[in-house]
Amino acid sequence: MQAVHSEAVSNTVHWYSNPATYGKVCLVALAALLASAAVLAYLQGMGSLGISLLGAEAGMALLSTALLSVSSCAQQPPQSTTKERPVSQRLSQIDTTPAPRTAQEEQQFLFDAVASGREAHVVDMISRGVPVDRPNREGDLPLHRAIKSGQPEVAKLLVYQKVGINQPNRDGLCPLHLAAKFLLSAQDSVEEVVQTLIDYGAQIEARGPSGTALHYAAMHDNVEAITALLANHAEIDATNTNNDTPLNLAVTNSAVNAIRTLLSEGADRFKADSSGHTPFYHSKACYSISAELRKQLSSHQLTV
Repeated sequence: MQAVHSEAVSNTVHWYSNPATYGKVCLVALAALLASAAVLAYLQGMGSLGISLLGAEAGMALLSTALLSVSSCAQQPPQSTTKERPVSQRLSQIDTTPAPRTAQEEQQFLFDAVASGREAHVVDMISRGVPVDRPNREGDLPLHRAIKSGQPEVAKLLVYQKVGINQPNRDGLCPLHLAAKFLLSAQDSVEEVVQTLIDYGAQIEARGPSGTALHYAAMHDNVEAITALLANHAEIDATNTNNDTPLNLAVTNSAVNAIRTLLSEGADRFKADSSGHTPFYHSKACYSISAELRKQLSSHQLTV
């Protein structure tokens, strides 16, 4: 019993902070009181020796059991009485404000937003003063990137900033050339983009490596761009450094729809390139051009 008592006393426990331990400590006190009462009764002659010894023994047994319980509680960590806060409340106290982006990161974020068509992000960055006149590593301005990525709405938004309207990229292509080259589907709204560029000062006859915007539209069979450019008085028989006309490039690239459109608009079928070859000559090497269309290229009587 003394060994048990010594072991229990050696285990320090903050009984006042743990309800379970507090109850067992009270049980220890009760057992000690019972044993003391039994011994005192015997000494005062209030009971027989047998009864007093039984009371004392019962009290000590109860005391031993209680001490063992307290000892086991001492091995367990005290339970916290503090109620855990909800996850939403804890998260609300975490600072989720993103770290400020550097100027280079802001520029990259602008190009990413432009390429993916995120208009709201583009508007926000423009309003915050992120420059739209700085090229990326590929030599493109945001306007170039928007057109090459097939984002007509973002492209028009950038045109309204009046930045880079006639600026060529690293490949020597201005926004109008890029529109004729890359905006090829009906969803690309090429006519709107072309018209917006022209309204804001794009030079229709500006030259790229392969010629004017009409040359690029003809090469890529972009009938919508051809129509928009001709409606704004683009030179239908303009020549590039190889003396190719848009019709000549349409033929060498087997752009059948462009050929028909240019012929219907009065393109010169007999204007030769620097090698002296006419569109009809080039058409003989293009198997996708029908015999009927080839005949139109060679005939002086045009029927489209």
